[in-house]
Amino acid sequence: MGSNLDFIKKAQQYAKAHPSIIEVSTITQNSFTVIYRIYLPGKYDIIGETELGIKKEEPVKFVFPEEFPLKAPEINLRDDFNRDYFPHINPSKEKVIPCIYDGDLSELLQQPNWFDNILNQMVDWFDKASQESLMNYEQGWEIMRQDDFNGFHIDNIDLVKNKFKNDSTPFYKTAKVVHSKDNRYYSCVTTAESMRSDSDSYVLYFASELGSTQNHYFVHNITNFADLRHLAERSNIINFANVMNTNYKKQKKKIIIVSLNFRRPCNLIDSDTNIETFFYALEIKEQKRNEKIHQKSIVYMLSSLDYADYNKYRKLSGTIITSEKCIVQLGLGSLGSKVNLHLARNGNKNFKLIDNDVFLTHNNARHALMGGFFTNKAEFQKLALSSMSISANHIPKDILKCKNTDINGDLIIDCTAKISVRNYLASKQNNIPVIHTALYNKSRMGLLLSESQGRNPRIDDLVCSVYQNCIQDDFLRESLFNEQNARTSIGGGCSSYTTICSDSRISLLAAGMSSKIQYYISNTLPETGEINIGIVSDDDMSVKWKKISSCKVKILPSVDNEYEVRLFDSVVMQMEAISKENTPNEYGGVLIGNISLVNKTITVTSLIEAPDDSESTPVYFKLGKNGLKSKVKTIEKKTNGLITYLGTWHSHPKGGSASSIDKNTKIKILILRDYEPTICLIWTPNGIIRV
Repeated sequence: MGSNLDFIKKAQQYAKAHPSIIEVSTITQNSFTVIYRIYLPGKYDIIGETELGIKKEEPVKFVFPEEFPLKAPEINLRDDFNRDYFPHINPSKEKVIPCIYDGDLSELLQQPNWFDNILNQMVDWFDKASQESLMNYEQGWEIMRQDDFNGFHIDNIDLVKNKFKNDSTPFYKTAKVVHSKDNRYYSCVTTAESMRSDSDSYVLYFASELGSTQNHYFVHNITNFADLRHLAERSNIINFANVMNTNYKKQKKKIIIVSLNFRRPCNLIDSDTNIETFFYALEIKEQKRNEKIHQKSIVYMLSSLDYADYNKYRKLSGTIITSEKCIVQLGLGSLGSKVNLHLARNGNKNFKLIDNDVFLTHNNARHALMGGFFTNKAEFQKLALSSMSISANHIPKDILKCKNTDINGDLIIDCTAKISVRNYLASKQNNIPVIHTALYNKSRMGLLLSESQGRNPRIDDLVCSVYQNCIQDDFLRESLFNEQNARTSIGGGCSSYTTICSDSRISLLAAGMSSKIQYYISNTLPETGEINIGIVSDDDMSVKWKKISSCKVKILPSVDNEYEVRLFDSVVMQMEAISKENTPNEYGGVLIGNISLVNKTITVTSLIEAPDDSESTPVYFKLGKNGLKSKVKTIEKKTNGLITYLGTWHSHPKGGSASSIDKNTKIKILILRDYEPTICLIWTPNGIIRV
């Protein structure tokens, strides 16, 4: 991979070429600022600013992390940007950070258009903000932003919302509250009768009056009881203060959890209800003269987490087989946790577990473990293995920030399903083979890709082979590129989503993957790598696995900061066969494959034969055009543009280096391709050379 600064400079070049950007600053401390020209509606474009403060020229600062381009930059708007009345702004006490993409921005950065994707999303965000259409009722109501959370509350939120569906009468439930040393509150409702005597507090639930709606988006940052009372009253919650004071006099608890439920003009995003729920921890300070709650009583805003019941929990089983290999596991989510426990139950006893995410309530639905709320997933997995007397080290880090010693072992298993992590592993210059797992099409298809012991083919080569096979395999293509996964929200914020799919289906695929991985561990990795595809049957009871052939690659190293070229052995053999068949004439064709901007590699996966209007002589080959463009377009369409035209090749049956004609041809192709990464190769009896 290139240096971080090189990629920042390249991002700056993208910004300078973008049609909506009128000014780009110099790079300072791994950041630069651009000025967007926003075309405001109607008279506001003449005035230069909308009523809510969107200006026709808006500065945006991009702050690049060390991991760029594997990790997206932080995006900052101007400090005085009106953050109170716009949705799709990420929570922050100081900075104004827009949420411009419905998903992981780092993953968007890995796509073919690279930094243009981020620049375009920012334009779209400004356009919608200037027209006050960031809130799309057809999409649903976005949960109001709270910039400062001081803990979590676990509740059966669906039951709360159902209670208020046709009623607005306040009610309460007992709750257990923990006040941590870092001044955060963690609370959970208690439902079992046996816990009532242990409950040290309660939750008071309020809702807006029936028939009323609150359709103004605003940021609410609550610090005291007066703020909370004002929010309740402006949201048409009747008699809030009286109910609070009456219950306080009865219960005399020093900590009360308060829930406010607002009725919105449409359903919340990815929800079947229009009720929006918030929770707050109230530290009671009493007015001595009348035993009422003091207006200055401190209020802490809590992040709400939905309580999951035991009907969603699944357990796994496995067969014990001893192995002494050190296994480095990246990602301990729904798939990774199952694979890891299968391997542990097989008797593998030396693990390094890497994941910086924390276990939340929704993970109970599909995770192999249960109930470790707010615990780091790697640590929680380690605790589970410890209970089985299995040795494991946990590393609660962002994988992209791991040191070489962190991922040192005999085998790396990647269960993150992140393109950025896959690119990171491909770029690592070590001899630790990688096994990659991923689920697609609502977990109806699983991929298991294994490198060889010598890492040839490498994980990115195997992925390119999968893309190549999409040209002939309709199901594979549909699963990879055309799936429309159902999703559900798991909390507050634009990116708090998880994919909807059954735990049993994930378990079906995880079991097969674990069995194959165990075979590799107990025996040996395949010499030329291996691609296995699992397809869950329509009855959701069985899985059919098939193997796609893979091969080693020939590597043409980077020269003068050019892209490294990686050719499948099958391509090299095909070039040799075509060249020898047409000897003594020169002959050639078109190279197709994948371009990785991040890893600076060009992977040649196949050839397109020379069109019938090509010219071939003992000293000259001219590539024709008949039907070529159509063939390339078909390939690009079937692979979502991931397999594309790379350049040309031709043969020198008598050997020799590139001629001046060859060099001029490459220059012409580069110009025609607007200097996109391009290669021209020559097959000779002594090997393949680059022009």
